[in-house]
Amino acid sequence: MSHGIPLLLYLSSLSHTAFLSFSQILGTLLLGESALHYVQDARIRLTTPSATIVPLRGCQFATLIESADVASITSVLDWRGFDLRWFNTLQDTTSMVFTKQYGFRFSSCAYTPIAPRQPVLTVDFAADVVGVWRSERRVRLQAQRSGVVHAVMASWEVSRVFYFCTQTPISPIYRTPLFPISHNLILFLEVYADEAGEQVMATHPDATLTNFPRDMQWGQGLQLIEDMAEEGAAPKPFVVTEGEWLTLVSRFSIDGVTLQFQLERDDQHAEHQTTTPPTAEQRLGQV
Repeated sequence: MSHGIPLLLYLSSLSHTAFLSFSQILGTLLLGESALHYVQDARIRLTTPSATIVPLRGCQFATLIESADVASITSVLDWRGFDLRWFNTLQDTTSMVFTKQYGFRFSSCAYTPIAPRQPVLTVDFAADVVGVWRSERRVRLQAQRSGVVHAVMASWEVSRVFYFCTQTPISPIYRTPLFPISHNLILFLEVYADEAGEQVMATHPDATLTNFPRDMQWGQGLQLIEDMAEEGAAPKPFVVTEGEWLTLVSRFSIDGVTLQFQLERDDQHAEHQTTTPPTAEQRLGQV
C-alpha cells in the first residue's frame, strides 16, 4: 500500500465518530469468534450511520465430501493383528471439529465433493443483528456422484474485505501487506474477485491450498456423518447414488459460535432411490 491507515486505539473517545469499522475477528467458522456481536456493538456505540463496515458480508458454506483420508484419520481398523474396529462405536458424528485440531491441512487431503458447496448462513455485518442464526435451516441438494458422505466440511468467505483500497487492482489475485505486527512479521491478506467483481477472502480448501498461514490460523471445520436411518452398534456410512436428493439440516448454537449438521434423505424421492452397498474401501474405518 502506498499510504498508511491511522488506527485510533482509544475507543472510548470514538463515540459515533468513526467512519470505518475494520475487523478481523473471524474464526474457523464465520461467527466462531462472535464477530457479529462485536461489529453490532461497534455500529451502535462507535460509528457514524454512514460508516463503512469491513468486511461487509459473510457466508458460511457446507460441502458434503467423500475422503478415504478423512475416514482413515477418524477411525481405526487393526494394529498388529488386534481388531480395533469396535472402537468405532465411539466415533463422534455430532461435533464440529477443526482441521487444525486434527493436526492436518484439509487442502492436502484427497477428497471429492459429493454435491456442490451450499450456503447455510449469510450475514450482513452492516445491518444484521445478533440472533440472525437462530432457526433451523434445511437445504435441499442433489448428489452429483455416487459414493459415501464421510463428512460435512465447513468453510466461509467474506466480501468487501478491501473496500477502502479500491484504487489498487485486485483481480485475479492480489497480495498486500496490511500492517506490521512486529519488526519481523507482517500480516498478509490474500483476496480474489468473485463473479460480481467484489473482493473476496475465503477458507475453502482450493483458496487455502497455497496459503499455509491461513490454514494454520483458520482451516476448515469437519463433522463426520452417519446414516441415522440405519440401525447398528456403530455409525453406519451414508451411501448415496448419483442424482439422489438429500436434505442438509444445520443448527447453530444459541450464541452462533458453532453449528451442527445432520444429513437426511429427501422423503419425496426416497421411495424411488436405491443405494449400492459400499465397497471395502468406502467402508474404511467402519465396523
